[in-house]
Amino acid sequence: MPHRIAETLEKATCNECPFIEAEGNANKSVYYPFADVITAEILTGFASDDEVFDKALGDAMEKTRKMLLKFALGAETLIIGRLKEWGFRLDSRA
Repeated sequence: MPHRIAETLEKATCNECPFIEAEGNANKSVYYPFADVITAEILTGFASDDEVFDKALGDAMEKTRKMLLKFALGAETLIIGRLKEWGFRLDSRA
């Protein structure tokens, strides 16, 4: 994996992108724009200045959203089932 990151960094098209932006006290409102661009390029497989990058990123984001929703529902179903097995009951006063 490190070689893939190195390859992506070598091909980075975000020349004017700041590495870090921050406001306030230590560790508050810290933002890493360069890391976001590089991560999106690794996720999509395209450089951010490639004409297909925006569509590829949108598609990846939609697939990630669907996977997260499916995971959350599955986790909730699993947890509820286990809680019932362990004798927990729903409190109707809530």
